[in-house]
Amino acid sequence: ATLLFSCYAAGERPSLLGVVVAYVAARAVGSIPLMPGGLLMVEAVLVPGLVSSGMTLASAISAMLIYRLISWVFIAAIGWVVFFFMFRTESEIDPDAIADATQA
Repeated sequence: ATLLFSCYAAGERPSLLGVVVAYVAARAVGSIPLMPGGLLMVEAVLVPGLVSSGMTLASAISAMLIYRLISWVFIAAIGWVVFFFMFRTESEIDPDAIADATQA
């Protein structure tokens, strides 16, 4: 759905089947662990797949950038925010004060 809405955001209306085929091919190539997140490999498959589904090259590149921004960068940023909130330490606790209290 994200890829289809990215195509709509780029101003094109590609065929649904063409977008599904491009997505499946990009996911298959992205599962090969050569680069983190399938970087550059997904793009190399996704753009020609979108062009073959009826989009212009410029719109396919725009849709690919929008899709990768949402599906890779924003999701990673949300993950880092969750990570920092889950593993933050309390700044009010002084480790030296705790060590002194247990020794006394």
